[in-house]
Amino acid sequence: MAVCQWVRYLFCSQQGLCFSHGITCTCDLVHEEEVWRVMLWLSQDVGHKLRVHGLEASGVQITVKDETLLYKQYQIPLEVAKQSPMEIVQKARELFHKRYHWTGRVRAITIRAIDLLPKGLPQQCKIFIYLSHINI
Repeated sequence: MAVCQWVRYLFCSQQGLCFSHGITCTCDLVHEEEVWRVMLWLSQDVGHKLRVHGLEASGVQITVKDETLLYKQYQIPLEVAKQSPMEIVQKARELFHKRYHWTGRVRAITIRAIDLLPKGLPQQCKIFIYLSHINI
């Protein structure tokens, strides 16, 4: 397993009601476990920004750039708006696992909290969601 050194942040901003954090690795990621570690690290900063600004994410978006510098973006809604980095990264991992096809190595990854809402804002729950299984 390759050990990557972090060389540069792609961006770390609040634009268009989203918080994001991305990174370009000095060596390509070849296993899903390596991608998971990078996403886990990136999500900590995204969760921190959400807490500092008193916001919750209603969705997660990831951008994956491969070794040929082509990128793909995927997004998925959260069942209930969250600011927890673990909830965000678990949804990002699920999204990566389902949608990304390993045609090449991963060079850069960005995780983004989208569709932000003020914390504590009442939310309409979906009819088939069991709130006892969701940490609110």
